[in-house]
Amino acid sequence: MRQPHQNGYYVIKSMSLACFLIRKGFNLLKVDDSIQDPRKKVFLFEDTPELQRAITEFTQNLKRKRGY
Repeated sequence: MRQPHQNGYYVIKSMSLACFLIRKGFNLLKVDDSIQDPRKKVFLFEDTPELQRAITEFTQNLKRKRGY
């Protein structure tokens, strides 16, 4: 879903997580081709403690919805 810390960016592979972060007010800095699969995109955000907390919130909400 995500790959932290690449040149000061937090690299997100999930479009749903990227949309969640944008709705929460985080700035999408860049969209790039995935190195692993050029047919896919990755979404880059500035890596901050606030971003980390929002990612944790998203992950916890997803787990609750799936019943984990």
